[in-house]
Amino acid sequence: MAKRTRRVSAASQRHVYVTYCIVGIEPLLMHPLLPERLAFAERKTAAEKKAAVRWDPYGEFRSLLIAPPIETVELQWREMIDEIADQSDVEASMPMLAMPATAIKGAILDVASLAAVKSKKDVQRLLHVVGTYIPIWGVPQLHLAVVRTAGTTRAPELRFRPVIPRWASMVRLSWIEGFLDVNEVTSLLVTAGLFSGIGDWRPALGRGRYGMFAVTTPESTDNGHWATFTEIVTQFGRDAQAAAIEQPEVYDPQYAELVRELQDARTAKYPSTVTT
Repeated sequence: MAKRTRRVSAASQRHVYVTYCIVGIEPLLMHPLLPERLAFAERKTAAEKKAAVRWDPYGEFRSLLIAPPIETVELQWREMIDEIADQSDVEASMPMLAMPATAIKGAILDVASLAAVKSKKDVQRLLHVVGTYIPIWGVPQLHLAVVRTAGTTRAPELRFRPVIPRWASMVRLSWIEGFLDVNEVTSLLVTAGLFSGIGDWRPALGRGRYGMFAVTTPESTDNGHWATFTEIVTQFGRDAQAAAIEQPEVYDPQYAELVRELQDARTAKYPSTVTT
């Protein structure tokens, strides 16, 4: 039997745009790749390595934060913020931090089969996240983890990364009317928040629960998610984030003394180049 194909005229193809509010139900752990860890990074001599201070907690923490120039994202983010303000009494502040929009698209694709809406290939072609970055509200803290290097020795190594314990975001999704509907797209995003997440140590990687989120609206009666979203976007925007980046708090108190000692050693070695 010949396979039936769906014919859609160009005149009937109308883009639908919907803005979703999401609130983290687990901390968001960021993990962009540091330039100095790339294969083509500048090589140091043995003497340079010996003379250098190995750890730079604050420097590594700050280098992993994604803060796009405000002029490149303000228009798109302001439209989303104003849209929410029109629907409720929430006056969100403009944030400094962001995540790549591809993180949301990847989370949705991870759970396409679980949501039983469309195939992964169909979702990949039909659904899009508007913009390059999504805004992230919330105060970052310094996360310290002991990891193993990828070399043959598997030597232990310290990693200093930003983690945002309480966070929120807004996401604008777009699709062609007739191929998807708002209920299907909402189901995909809700499932992505529960079973995939964004950032590092997320459920999709099989390592943890970080980056999980819930979709919320002003009409929601979902365990206070809308109240949490409102609190975060009104209180933890650009000013609060800038202050936290300048003087980061250690996420796990048991490592606070170690981080301070390592940072003090760095400051003593390079007093003119390190901001504490």
